[in-house]
Amino acid sequence: MSTVFTLVCSSGDAETTLEITDSLNFPGFNDEWRCIEGAEVFGNPGGGKILDWGRARGERTTLSTGNATPHILHGFTNDIKKGKEGTGSKSTLDGTFPSGDFTWVCMKVK
Repeated sequence: MSTVFTLVCSSGDAETTLEITDSLNFPGFNDEWRCIEGAEVFGNPGGGKILDWGRARGERTTLSTGNATPHILHGFTNDIKKGKEGTGSKSTLDGTFPSGDFTWVCMKVK
């Protein structure tokens, strides 16, 4: 059993969709994220593990890219509801989605 969150991320004219899976297991070593449009959008890899769910860092979830520059989702935790919005930061230059700050909205929770 797991919960899957679908987020639409926007920066200027660029938009992409992320899927974040909470495996509901403890500890959450199976929690993952991926860019639905493919690796070329957010860089390579276009997905990875969830490093934390923001509980200890004031609602800031960290998405691992497998290197030293994770992506951050501010205001995102694994108990958000559809329609919740927040901001984030993409820390790598890879991919077609712009680096730097972006906004996100949760479109689906299933």
